[in-house]
Amino acid sequence: MFFVLIISTNNYGQDEQKIYCQILTEFVFNTSPFSNDSITLVLRDTPLYLSLLDDYNNLKINYKKLEKQTFNNFIQRRNQKIEKLDFINIWSDIIIIDNKQILDKHEFLLKHPNWNLWILEFSKIGFNEQRNQALVYYGFETEARTGGGVYIILKKKRNGKWKIKKKIPSWAS
Repeated sequence: MFFVLIISTNNYGQDEQKIYCQILTEFVFNTSPFSNDSITLVLRDTPLYLSLLDDYNNLKINYKKLEKQTFNNFIQRRNQKIEKLDFINIWSDIIIIDNKQILDKHEFLLKHPNWNLWILEFSKIGFNEQRNQALVYYGFETEARTGGGVYIILKKKRNGKWKIKKKIPSWAS
């Protein structure tokens, strides 16, 4: 009798988690007015403000080393839903909300008093075949009606750590 154990793994898993962690550290934890150990993160399941940019040349103008393969993988994956599993080893208090859900912020804050009033959004990450270049979209909005979004290009160093090579603005308010 044979027992076959099939474990479903995300081919991008560890690299995605490292990149999401790096972006959260640099863009959220280092700028949020709340202490890191008590914050509740709220993420949209898909980006609401991700522009419909399908033009490789527009991004390439800003970062000449962007590979077509990285861009194509990003276009293919960018609107896939973010899941809590994508962030499970990064942060424990994460709530994923449906992009189409209308959020009553006052009611939500009563249920989640450690929420910092930011709503974050990430695309899935596009990689080149060697998995040493990545492209991701990150955006946020705050209760004060401010926000912004950027395309972030990263390069994997020999030690396995990801380095942000370029931040390309998408929108700001």
